[in-house]
Amino acid sequence: MRNCFHFVGEQQLSDGSLRLKLDIDPSLFVTVGFILESLEGCCIYTTVFEEKKQFLQVDIPPDYITTTKQLMDAIESYLDS
Repeated sequence: MRNCFHFVGEQQLSDGSLRLKLDIDPSLFVTVGFILESLEGCCIYTTVFEEKKQFLQVDIPPDYITTTKQLMDAIESYLDS
């Protein structure tokens, strides 16, 4: 499934959290949501709409940035291989 999951934005928030914006194939929103739910407390995610396009927005608290980014990178690598 090439090009079905990629990072399109990253923003450092005022509380030190990291906000990631992900462009994900719509058929994978539920699957990625289940994976993120399993990280209970490590991140908060929501769906955002911009110009009729759907993105996944993930906010990661400072203590979990490294671990959660590593997981997101692994998911991206797996889905895009």
